[in-house]
Amino acid sequence: GEDTGRPSASSAASNSPESNRWFLFVSGLGGGSEDSYVQSMCVAAARRGWKVAVLNMRGCGNSPITSPRFFSAMRGSIEDMKETVKYIRSTLARGEKAIVSAGGWSNGATIINN
Repeated sequence: GEDTGRPSASSAASNSPESNRWFLFVSGLGGGSEDSYVQSMCVAAARRGWKVAVLNMRGCGNSPITSPRFFSAMRGSIEDMKETVKYIRSTLARGEKAIVSAGGWSNGATIINN
């Protein structure tokens, strides 16, 4: 059937509210926005003028499970990454032209590179 679930994304403002530069962080396997290493990188990016978002994979990082499909490093995570970038551009950036950069750790870096 059709997958109606969505990945979970956390976001925060930067010190430069006029900036439309976004940095999307993707944690390692099973991690998420509550991990200290993710939070410290978000703070560092925000201090440098980036608006930040963190992709919490399905069921990871205390994100809700909203469909029968769970996070899988084998399938689906690339589509969730693309969906999150679309969400940043259309909703968080309010449809304005946004620069979206991404960084990740471990499996999160693999998802970005794929």
